[in-house]
This record gives sequence, structure tokens and C-alpha cells, in this order.
Amino acid sequence: MRGIYINRDEAVSILAEALSRIVGNKLLQFADGTVIVNQRIFMKTYQGYAFTAGHRFENVASDSEVNVALRVPEDADREVFFIIVEVSTLAQAYIDLYFDAYQSGGTELKAVNLRRSMKDTISPVAEALHSVTYTPGEDHLPLVHSGGSKQFAVGGLTELGGSAIMAPGYDAVIAVTNKSASSQDISIRLLWWEDEL
Repeated sequence: MRGIYINRDEAVSILAEALSRIVGNKLLQFADGTVIVNQRIFMKTYQGYAFTAGHRFENVASDSEVNVALRVPEDADREVFFIIVEVSTLAQAYIDLYFDAYQSGGTELKAVNLRRSMKDTISPVAEALHSVTYTPGEDHLPLVHSGGSKQFAVGGLTELGGSAIMAPGYDAVIAVTNKSASSQDISIRLLWWEDEL
């Protein structure tokens, strides 16, 4: 019985070709056959469909609330994969993430496309707004943000990881309440990517 002998490079090439037919995309590989794996956000950034927006609220009074919303218009032709909310402040704060609570208003935030090398930048379909009117609902995630204290106050950063997939007509509102005894600055940043329906 005769065998077929192939060298390692040929085997890697055959395997990569077979997997790319199954997966539908070429695998990224180094010359030694090591497969490169990147997060989906990397691919969406490369394609020009990853965005960020944020706002800094200055001198937020004790027990006052600020908010930011990410909403997908009814007529949008993309789904929105909302992956990160980043809250940064020296204040101790309550953070509430509400889904489908947006009612009206707000000031538009400039969304930045994370693919900085494209000639024609793609605009997001999602709208990022601050200071909106909303109705708190049952679908919500309550968190506490720890602030700084005494002479070594450094504050902290709270990140809501994971991912929420929002179809046209859906939204998320992030409300931050300053629970410290004095006025503090609060910043909120959103990160998302979009995929065509």
C-alpha cells in the first residue's frame, strides 16, 4: 500500500483552505502556521463599522443625575452591537443601564469612526445623545461606582462589558447619579459596532 506524503507547510495550507471554505473567510496566519485570532470589534474597526462617542459632565451636584443614550432609529438598515459603557469619575455614583427607556430629546454626541485611515468615512446609524428624557423600566442593570476618598483620592472607572444587540427601534440609556457629598465631574463613553441586516 502506497502512502501520500506531504510536508508540514502543505498540510497547514490544505487545512487553512478547508477551514476557509467552511468558515467563509481566510484565516490569518504567520508563516509558521500559527493562527491569528482577533476580537470581532477588530474586524468591524477594520471594515469601518466601529464607533465611539462620549461626554464629560462638569460640576455635577450631589444627588444629581446625568445620562447618555444610544438609540437605533426605526428605519435603520443595521443592527447595533453595543459592547462597552465606560463611566469615569472621582465621585461615588450609582449607575443604571436601562433598555428601551428613551422617550425624547437630548443633545447629539459626535460619534467617531474608529477606522481613521478610510478615505470615505462611514457614518453610524445609531444615535448617541446626552441629557435625554427617559422612563426607567424593568429591564435594567443597577451598579455602584466607587469614588476616591481622603488625600489619596483617585476615583475609578466602571465598565459594563458584554454585548447588547439592538435592532432598529431599540435603545439603551445610561444614567449616572452623583452620590458623593460634593459636585464632581463625570464622563461616559460608549463603544459599539454595526452590522447590516
